Amino acid sequence: LRCGDGTLLPVEVTVAPLHGGQRLAVVRDISERKRLDAALHRSEEKFAKFFHSSPIAMAVTYLETGKLVEVNQAFVEQYGYMRDELIGRTTLQVGLYAEEARAQLLQAVRRDGAVHNAEVTLMHKSGEARHCLFSAEVLDLPEGQLLLVTLVDITERQRLEAALRSSEERLRYALDATSEGLWDRDLVTDIEAVNDRWFQQLGYEPGEVQPTAATWQNVLHPEDAPATARALEEYLQGRSTVYSCEHRIITKAGEVRWFLSVGKVVERDRAGKPLRIVGTNADITERKLAEQ
Repeated sequence: LRCGDGTLLPVEVTVAPLHGGQRLAVVRDISERKRLDAALHRSEEKFAKFFHSSPIAMAVTYLETGKLVEVNQAFVEQYGYMRDELIGRTTLQVGLYAEEARAQLLQAVRRDGAVHNAEVTLMHKSGEARHCLFSAEVLDLPEGQLLLVTLVDITERQRLEAALRSSEERLRYALDATSEGLWDRDLVTDIEAVNDRWFQQLGYEPGEVQPTAATWQNVLHPEDAPATARALEEYLQGRSTVYSCEHRIITKAGEVRWFLSVGKVVERDRAGKPLRIVGTNADITERKLAEQ
């Protein structure tokens, strides 16, 4: 309908017959409805674009049945199915996960209205187990309650974490078996990470004292402390190519022992300033006594 000022106004016209062949026409302004429809359409387009372009696997299912309504490309690639193998089938029919696992997730959704980052194992089409973080939100729509699901694959992360734990365990066994005290000093905080042998060499139980630069200064023989500090400083300043220093320490019991300390910088900042040094303390008392 064209208004007096020339603008077009969307209207809805309803015509009803009256007696005597007359008709009643009702004209309703639907410009607000049109505006809302257009806004809804834009919102749906934005969601669809986000859904299908997301690098995270996403799916929409019916809450009660688990029937798949839509999946994105990341989902297809992550689990090895073609899209038409999924749409219209339930997650149990596809074999994505066990019925018990779905029941537990469904119970959590009904209780809390959503699930965030639950660790779940889903099955790839090849039969390979894929571990993921499962998140889901309920969508209340006219056609029923739907579930918007996101699945972040953490299979590789878990594999790397397991490999790291295994590596750290092997390293720990190796460190426990060595006769040398091992230390790893943060040159910014002066905090050290050490093995049990480091404590035992000084006559302490593991954890009895804090392994810091200050603790080390306290156990150094007073006559050797200046030369030891100088040797380390020259190495850290680049005036020597290696840190290697023979010196005496005084144990908790008051016994004087000879040590050979060797270290190497393993981390620097962008300007080349040393940030971290690791090394060993070897007890060379027997050798020093034999040389006298």
